Amino acid sequence: MARESNLYNHQMITEGGLLQEEYCKKVLGILLYLAKYSDEKIQKELSEIIKKGWPYVYTFAINFNQISFNKFMERYVRKNKGIENLTDDDINTNLMILFFISINNEKQINEKDECFKVFIEYIYNRAKHYEKGAKTKISLSKANTEDKEKIKELKKEIRKKIGNVKNYGTLLSNLEGNPLNNKIAFLFDYEKLSSSILWNIPWDEKDIDEILYAYLVNYPDLEKINIDDAINHFLYGMHIKYLIKAYRQVKQHYFENNKEIMFAEVEELEKKIEKISSSFFQKSKEVEKLKEKLELSEKRTARLEIALEKEKKKNIELNSLRQFVFSLDQEIKYEPPEGDLSRIKTFEGVIIGGHEKWQQRMKKRLPRFVFIHADMLNFDVSVLDNVKNVFFYVNYLNHAIYYKTIEHIKEKNVKIHFINFQNEDLFLREIYKKITL
Repeated sequence: MARESNLYNHQMITEGGLLQEEYCKKVLGILLYLAKYSDEKIQKELSEIIKKGWPYVYTFAINFNQISFNKFMERYVRKNKGIENLTDDDINTNLMILFFISINNEKQINEKDECFKVFIEYIYNRAKHYEKGAKTKISLSKANTEDKEKIKELKKEIRKKIGNVKNYGTLLSNLEGNPLNNKIAFLFDYEKLSSSILWNIPWDEKDIDEILYAYLVNYPDLEKINIDDAINHFLYGMHIKYLIKAYRQVKQHYFENNKEIMFAEVEELEKKIEKISSSFFQKSKEVEKLKEKLELSEKRTARLEIALEKEKKKNIELNSLRQFVFSLDQEIKYEPPEGDLSRIKTFEGVIIGGHEKWQQRMKKRLPRFVFIHADMLNFDVSVLDNVKNVFFYVNYLNHAIYYKTIEHIKEKNVKIHFINFQNEDLFLREIYKKITL
């Protein structure tokens, strides 16, 4: 229900951190469900969650018939030993929960309280902020002719000083020898990350214009621009803007590959299969009753079986992924394999992924296997021809090489396996089991 809602990707839900967005989307689904169905059990469980998460607010709201926002804030500030110990999020969240509990428990709210008026105004202004063209939002579309000329002039002056910046790589190259370059590089070192995380972030002229427009908006009455100050703003702005973009890219990837979402999608597919199967069996019963059309029915069934076999081949990847995902929640206990494990040296296949040192060790134990490193994006796909088993070592795997492999073997009669065991014996046992099944 959450994913079908137009609020699922609304800025109100997606503008926060990854964890916040995940919880917002879960809560959205719960609230939408309760709005449509009268489910007392879930409503009671939600009430228990609120009671556990905001015990002070809950106790206050339940103990008063008339809710005073002023009185709550006085007590809440006193409890936290001063307003300076509270963040805006603390205050806004607690007032929103107080409002939510009061409404859902049919409590009377003192609307004359100054705190309540400010709270309602805040909600209204927040909603207006999300509207397209809101006055509180910055946008290049709001730049007038004079602003656009200043942006053009600034870019010209900046390029005179640090050269033309086409992408993040050229930015670093142009800054070589500049003390600012080292200052920023040190910040990445603190977190044990490389600035290369920004190299593949999409970059265009509009981003530069937006950064410079943000600079101009903060100095609307500036007659003559300090070019050195503008350059510093530009350089720091590029890093900040692209770190934000990189984080948004991480969030997008997370929600596209989230395990819970995968389970939901698999469940939907299973429901569709069940519905199709039910329809198929119903038609089969009708065919049985129509004896005079038996021959036509048999031919039709044969065609359906051929089509089904083709569909099974197409869904090899999906089935392998589903089995792998389900296996992640199963407790693995070491058990010696049935059969002669020494036979594994005679087995053939392809293993994609894994660190180079790990691959070197495994080559000794699987001499007839072909190993493809996770970074070998330009490997010769012909090595995948005439193989029966392809194993993906998911603990160290590049997305690009995965999609390249799948694209080449999707129409071939190849078994696809996913393995994530770090223990080498468990890894070999899994290969033995997969091949000998």
